[in-house]
Amino acid sequence: MAGQDFDGYQSPHLTLDGVRRVAAFAAPKRKMDIKPIKDNVAHGAALLEQLAAALPHLPLAGADARLPISGLKPGVLVSLETEAPNTDRKGPSKIPLSFEMPGQDVVILSSRRTEGRAEESIVFVPDDARQGLTRRLEEYGARGMRNTPPKYIAEFEKIERIAAAETSKLFSAGTDFDDQAPRWWELWIRKLDGVPGAVIRAAQNARIEVHPQQLFFPDTTVVFIYAAARQVLAFASRVPGAIEEVRPGLGTIEPFLTMGEERVTQFDFVDELAGRIIPARSDAPTVCVMDTGVASAHPLLVDGLAAATAVDAAWGVEDHYRHGGHGTSVASLALLGDLEHPMSDGRVIELTHTVESVKLLPPPGFSPTPPPSYGVVTQSAVGIIETERPSPDRAFCLASCHPDADSSRPSS
Repeated sequence: MAGQDFDGYQSPHLTLDGVRRVAAFAAPKRKMDIKPIKDNVAHGAALLEQLAAALPHLPLAGADARLPISGLKPGVLVSLETEAPNTDRKGPSKIPLSFEMPGQDVVILSSRRTEGRAEESIVFVPDDARQGLTRRLEEYGARGMRNTPPKYIAEFEKIERIAAAETSKLFSAGTDFDDQAPRWWELWIRKLDGVPGAVIRAAQNARIEVHPQQLFFPDTTVVFIYAAARQVLAFASRVPGAIEEVRPGLGTIEPFLTMGEERVTQFDFVDELAGRIIPARSDAPTVCVMDTGVASAHPLLVDGLAAATAVDAAWGVEDHYRHGGHGTSVASLALLGDLEHPMSDGRVIELTHTVESVKLLPPPGFSPTPPPSYGVVTQSAVGIIETERPSPDRAFCLASCHPDADSSRPSS
């Protein structure tokens, strides 16, 4: 800062005396002007024609299907696609942020990489900003003086195509809009003054369930709604410019584990899921979990647990934690994976593999295994299960380690 006294920031233990070099600033000798690559006149004329086709006629009074959103101008979505770089030595072709016109609320809502390191961006163009965007594009395509680069070359030269954007482009790739099952969705809403609240009220008026909790980021508010994909698409198409992205809601099984005792409980969900599990064939491959044992009578494991044993018979084979410890959790994960979707979708689960448990860690009351014996005990665990069940194809899972081990190197 000009005039600021830096004497108070001197640190005697930090010095640049050996590396600093004092020199007066000199402007670079090479010319820094951007040189046009394309014929801006022809390119600008083509983009102007595409922009005119991408902007629909303004709706007549009383015939506008768009919902009025407080704090948001009415507008449309436009898709911009860049031209892929013609050599691997160039970086990805992106639409620069300078393309935006913040004063007129022309903004890039979302972008995604396409094949060949090109980019497709969804841009919101308010109705009253059409002339400003068109005028800027006309200036880019104007025939200028010799050796004078055209205006807005950085904003338009990489754009290959302008087209009307379908609202479905705001959704994650691969969204099945024919799926009639309702589910949770994340609406990533622009954090303009009053816009998130207005979108929530509009969704509720459209009979869409809105979760009371939201996530707040500096420029975005994430609102969770529960509806079928087609219903969400129809709603999002009526509030162009308010929603940046629509993503599938990512959840956990936490709701199944915290339901009140006076209603359906987690045990009801567990029993219902257990009734949809079909055991694997007798010669199916298996995953051997070497850990704290396993809760062998657990309803979700009983049909998939092929064997349970221990390195020391005195330890017992059961998980030595009362409600199931690390060994039970790892066995469940190896057998069934994430339980959210199996609990929610109601499908029959036909197991293609089994799990085994070898109790490798001593329970409380027994002497802990000394570090020099870790490798021997692990070898014993492998040998025990291979002797007991020599036939199946097997993968071993050892999801435990010593707390004092050096995490940067493999241990014995």
